[in-house]
Amino acid sequence: MNKTLSDFITEFRIEKAKELLKKDELKIYEISTLVGYQTSQYFSQVFKKMTGTYPSEYKDRVGG
Repeated sequence: MNKTLSDFITEFRIEKAKELLKKDELKIYEISTLVGYQTSQYFSQVFKKMTGTYPSEYKDRVGG
C-alpha cells in the first residue's frame, strides 16, 4: 500500500460523495459538508482531480 493517510481519507470522502450524488435529495454544497469539506469550491476541485469530472457533471451522468 503506497498511499498516505491523507490519500486514503480523500479517496474515502470522494467515494462517499459519489454515493450521495447518486441520490437526488441533497445539493452539492450539502454533500461537500457531509464528506468533510469546508467549501463546495474546494470539494469540486478535489472531486475533479480524483474523478476527471465535476460533481455536477457526475450527478447529471448518474441520474442523481
